[in-house]
Amino acid sequence: MKQQEAQNYWASVAAIRNAVKKRELNQSFITPDFQDTRDEPRRPFQAEKLFERGTPSVKVLEELSDGTWPEDFLLKFGTTSAGGCGSSQFGFHAEPRKLYMLIAVVLAVGRHVPITGIEYLVDARNGLRREAREQASRVEEFPEQVITTGQSLVIPLRLELRYNFDEGPVSTILDGAGARRIHQRIIGINKNVFQARDNGRRWMEKSKSSFKPPEGFDITRSYVSGPSRNITGVQVGGRMFPAKSAPRIAVVSVGEFDGGSCPFLLIKEDDGEWSYHGRVLVAADESSKSRK
Repeated sequence: MKQQEAQNYWASVAAIRNAVKKRELNQSFITPDFQDTRDEPRRPFQAEKLFERGTPSVKVLEELSDGTWPEDFLLKFGTTSAGGCGSSQFGFHAEPRKLYMLIAVVLAVGRHVPITGIEYLVDARNGLRREAREQASRVEEFPEQVITTGQSLVIPLRLELRYNFDEGPVSTILDGAGARRIHQRIIGINKNVFQARDNGRRWMEKSKSSFKPPEGFDITRSYVSGPSRNITGVQVGGRMFPAKSAPRIAVVSVGEFDGGSCPFLLIKEDDGEWSYHGRVLVAADESSKSRK
């Protein structure tokens, strides 16, 4: 989805709202509002209520992109169905990236730890980019923050917007194998024109020649948003202590079992509950495919 399309979102919504109010749209194209109670019949969809609520998502994306908008930043997917519970319909939706924050946690192991500053390597650029280049050294001093045993100081370092390549719908377009199979099936149908009808009314038509072979997608998994920091030291009581980078492999598990699969990572939280992280080492059959 291009930036201009996202920026024009509210203008498009306003045009649809006005068309609904003026009854300029065919009523069969307006989704009905179903009622689950037996004594209250189905009634027309109240479009004005949806438009009034709106969504802040577009504004958030504009703020995070800060004037930059890579071609694959926001992907748009289409859906269509003929007949069925929802009758014949088609539509599009934008699949947002998930927002992640990298933080540093300073945990006190003594009774009195006065923190007075942080030393960073900084990438001060704004907007979206594929990687952070934290090279400029900077020291930020602040009024003394005293933490005691068991307390922590949380320091935000970086914002990233990511697509999970193991989850749909993004996972369905990466290798294109499924799309190629569908395309071969379409080409093999003994028809030159395809039509979709609902109660005898034609609502969609497409020629076989317009179905082009699917093309592969080169999608950036993660974009850094805004300034990024890499903590290199913590100032305690006027003295700077160096911070060590975490190793790329901080946890190693060795086990044998009669089977094979991509390993799934679960993390045990402080409250004893397990958080599901997802698959790791996906298709990592060589060092060039490693990822953070």
